[in-house]
Amino acid sequence: MRSIIMLMLLSCLSACTTLQGRVQDAVYTSPDGEFSVMVPPILDVETTDGVVGPAKRFVDFSMGPYWTAEGAYSVEWYKLDKPYVTDADFVKDTRELLPSLVTHSLNQSFKPLRTEELQVNGHVAVRLVAQGVSDHTDAYWIATSIDFGDRIAVALLLVPVKSDRDNGPVDAASAPAWGFYPAFTASITRH
Repeated sequence: MRSIIMLMLLSCLSACTTLQGRVQDAVYTSPDGEFSVMVPPILDVETTDGVVGPAKRFVDFSMGPYWTAEGAYSVEWYKLDKPYVTDADFVKDTRELLPSLVTHSLNQSFKPLRTEELQVNGHVAVRLVAQGVSDHTDAYWIATSIDFGDRIAVALLLVPVKSDRDNGPVDAASAPAWGFYPAFTASITRH
């Protein structure tokens, strides 16, 4: 009897941790096929994905608890009721949203340092760089929100500040160009 219970628990655990999307040729595609993104070249990458409510899907890439080695990358994919009427409306709302997203996602120690408007593959985007502490490590949090009409993608990177122990960007200005983040952000594709 005890063996049967253990097998049931293990099958439930493996079902709960099964990747919902698919990874093929170093590209992750969401289960509904709405978006894809290149998998960062992280040693022993752990990929997790899921759905939060009816309007949000996500995928995370890292070395699990060892995120400080190569950073932790994520994409959050949001479904909107309708697209923004103007780029200016998207920029205004995003400049207000991203600072609250960093404190909600991580913790109150993260403080926004700089925000900029940019284009990602012809789509209007807003990038925020924040600095704070995660897992007792000084870190930068970079978020680039990209307007895909009635969908928004947010490319995220959590990376340690460069130190004797950690291999990260030396300052907030260089954080958005660190590692694979520029290619990761540019690879987000809506299908």
